[in-house]
Amino acid sequence: QLVLHGGVVSWAGRGAVLVGSSGAGKSTLTAYLGLRGWTIGGDDGAVLVPTHPPTAEPTYATLRLTAVSADLLGLVPPAVGSAVAGKLRFAGSGDGGGLGVFRQEPVDLHLVALVEPELSGDTPTFEPLGGIAAHAELFGSTFHADFSRHSLLPAVIDGLAGVVERTTVGRLRVPRGLAGLAGAEQILRQLLDGDGDGR
Repeated sequence: QLVLHGGVVSWAGRGAVLVGSSGAGKSTLTAYLGLRGWTIGGDDGAVLVPTHPPTAEPTYATLRLTAVSADLLGLVPPAVGSAVAGKLRFAGSGDGGGLGVFRQEPVDLHLVALVEPELSGDTPTFEPLGGIAAHAELFGSTFHADFSRHSLLPAVIDGLAGVVERTTVGRLRVPRGLAGLAGAEQILRQLLDGDGDGR
């Protein structure tokens, strides 16, 4: 399976995967989107299938936030469950968090955003990536292990190529705070409404 470490969200049935290193803000952005009417799949992993269009399916219908992020978003700590790796675990409707129902089903994938903190300004930006740059960034976000006698690496590379060819891939730089999250949401919504660069 081709699996990216990232959150799965969708707007009006059009899916996006938010990837990024630990602490980049992808879970906080995922939760913010959920509070703004987006559908959340989860923030842990996305199983990608490079069909026409590609699909993304969340690995777990949960979201993990630091207490600072939950406080920033005004989320009530979950009434059930336990902290995972020092983070609060939200599982959607009924957990007391107010994030609604998470969707576990696959969604048509139109966008992969590489979330990074914007440290030099207060305006979020999106930089489209293509070709080798997009492949390299996505490969660095994959979970893969090969326990067979034959290498699975060519299949991972081919799958990523299919995703890059059929979706918009880019770097989303998000300033810290609610204003940065709001601006990032506007960018993501525009990209999905307009299907990015026309693909």
